Amino acid sequence: MPPAAADGASRVWSMGWPFRAKRRLRGMRLTATDVDWSVGSGAEIRGPIRGLLLLLTGRTAAAVPMLSGEGVTHLAGRTT
Repeated sequence: MPPAAADGASRVWSMGWPFRAKRRLRGMRLTATDVDWSVGSGAEIRGPIRGLLLLLTGRTAAAVPMLSGEGVTHLAGRTT
């Protein structure tokens, strides 16, 4: 599943509507810990691709327990 999830995450990152992930997560660098996948620049958010995919699709509350890095603390002040 991780390689397929990485393909899905890349797709969600590149599209605008309905997720607008690139805009919502501006200033963040997302890095998967279980597959070779990363996007963005700025404060890093690390975790399994499934957690990052949840974050990309706006499921922040479900994603945060799986994630680490300085960027995670910035998520609390952002709306999804």
